[in-house]
Amino acid sequence: MIKQNTTRGNATWAAFLLAEERACAGYLEARKAMAASARRLDSLNQLVAERPNRLDYRRARDKEMSAYGAAVERTRLAWNSWQRAQLRYDAAWAATEGRHRPGLDELQLERQARRARKADTARLLKTRVSAEGAAA
Repeated sequence: MIKQNTTRGNATWAAFLLAEERACAGYLEARKAMAASARRLDSLNQLVAERPNRLDYRRARDKEMSAYGAAVERTRLAWNSWQRAQLRYDAAWAATEGRHRPGLDELQLERQARRARKADTARLLKTRVSAEGAAA
């Protein structure tokens, strides 16, 4: 039986890499949702231009505008999260083989990641509340 070579360093790298891949997937999902919202908004803008007297078209367009704004904000937050995940992985990699960045150890990286997640959650909740308020 072959014994796997798993050290704490390898597990840390794998965790950071997995976090980066998940953040990338979240960004791609948010980007697709933003593109779909943009397409719907374009269609509604065209309908409003063709029939400016239709109140229901204008209401639907206004609702989609607020949804598009929220989608743009979610995409921006997801992109920032992905970039931070890449930086955490790069810093963890640089901390090996004598390439250590002074003053930045795993505990500090984890604290930074926690603070960033809390800030992202707060921004996302604020965006959702403002989008729901605009839709009402």
